[in-house]
Amino acid sequence: MKNNLFVMCGVIALSVLSVGCSPRHAPKETSSVIGVIGGSDGPTSIYVQEDTSDFLLQRGLEVIEKMCILAKDSTYIHYCTQNADIISRVKHLASCHYHSGYKFFEIVFSPAFLKKKMTGRNKETSDKLFFERFCQSIPMWINAYAGSANVAAISMLACEEVFHCHTLAHPCFYLYRFEQGIDCMVWFVPRKESIVQSYATFLVHERLADLKTANELKAFFSEMIGVAEIEVKEIN
Repeated sequence: MKNNLFVMCGVIALSVLSVGCSPRHAPKETSSVIGVIGGSDGPTSIYVQEDTSDFLLQRGLEVIEKMCILAKDSTYIHYCTQNADIISRVKHLASCHYHSGYKFFEIVFSPAFLKKKMTGRNKETSDKLFFERFCQSIPMWINAYAGSANVAAISMLACEEVFHCHTLAHPCFYLYRFEQGIDCMVWFVPRKESIVQSYATFLVHERLADLKTANELKAFFSEMIGVAEIEVKEIN
């Protein structure tokens, strides 16, 4: 009996020792994830997909898809407005095929732009805040040429998203030009700790259909917003 007791104690002790010394299952290390929170402590780590060459492009398409979902949601639209003209414009936006082929362009402002805009301005508002507000308003300036009902319809559908991105150093616009859809603009703004905030809106102007090249688009935006210090390039 006493021998059996010694044997049982020994088995229990070995089991405890085995559990205590066995390595914990760590998250699988692959090139497609990056630890964000928790360091090497597996149970508390949060992982995000690693940035790829088309990472921002895909994030922009995702937030555009959210706008399309809202445009097709009749309950949401009728909750927002009963105006027949606005509802008609929303239906037009919803009828387009945003999974069709597309081209997209990157739009950035040169460093000289902000310095020029700051001259003579009330400096109580920070330069960064002013720049962000200015850029966010650009699509609506352009949409306003199509009338107030158009602005109202597009404003109802504008969406934003937040995600991690480790490669975006400066704010920029992406302009998506769909073969069977309305042009869309997404404004990407880097925040602290590799967080990026994106704002998406439809872009409507009667002249856009005739503009094909980056140089033509640059001339258009420069005229619309009164800023020459911008660069537009097509991303392949």
